[in-house]
Amino acid sequence: MLDEIPALIEIHITSYRLARKQSQLPGISSTTREIYHTLNTHPALSPIPNSADPHTIGQQAEAEANYRQLLVHGVLAVLLPTEDLANVCLRTLVCDILADVVIGKQVDGKISEGWFLWESVTKSLGVLGSSSNHKIDATTATAAEQNQLQKFGLLSPKEETWRHHSSKTQLRMPDWVWTVLQLVYLTYVTLRFVVTGLLRVASTPGASTVSLSHANEAPDSCNPPSKRPVLGYRLYNMISQLLDIPQRMPWLGGLFALIQYLILAGPSQVGATDSVLDR
Repeated sequence: MLDEIPALIEIHITSYRLARKQSQLPGISSTTREIYHTLNTHPALSPIPNSADPHTIGQQAEAEANYRQLLVHGVLAVLLPTEDLANVCLRTLVCDILADVVIGKQVDGKISEGWFLWESVTKSLGVLGSSSNHKIDATTATAAEQNQLQKFGLLSPKEETWRHHSSKTQLRMPDWVWTVLQLVYLTYVTLRFVVTGLLRVASTPGASTVSLSHANEAPDSCNPPSKRPVLGYRLYNMISQLLDIPQRMPWLGGLFALIQYLILAGPSQVGATDSVLDR
């Protein structure tokens, strides 16, 4: 989730931008899709659909359907029990439902489309805006109700004195003071969480220490592959490419890369694999 999938997204971003730049060069008749498919060839996208040749559209749709079937077969081989996997009717039925209905019609035909993404963002913003409007309306209604009670003299003297005193207290305490107090409390909780976690991790042995104690017992072929440190995941490179930091602000990208290198491979190697910070 934090290393392999971001690496695929990063390759997609860089390849698309490169294909778009090359398609805009003079003297090149290839489209962006053709150049991108040349850089990242995928069996489900072959051949490239061409409106001038309807035969290529049908071939690409057939290749995509076959790829979905193979994908679902591989997933079912891992998820289904052995007796259910041996049932040909059950396997075929579940495979057709997942490949054609779920992935084909829902994911490929709806969720991955631009109009669905824009509509989801619009609905989310509408829900957030309506909730904030409801809060403002409730506050306004409460203030209007209090003013009406005061106007007709329905509040007791004690309640009027208390409301007058509370209004004075609220005027004396501006909103920015509460904001500063909340930020201070949030910073305190965050630092306490980080320090407590570092102390707890520092007091426990790492995974590499435990594995080294059993290194003489296990053969070399059974040793697990080397772990990558968390700060070395491809998630950070993907965010940098998504924001186009190497092109817009190369000095900032170089500064982050230098800091990352010093943390991972510096003299103290604070963020190396199985270090206190990494754990």
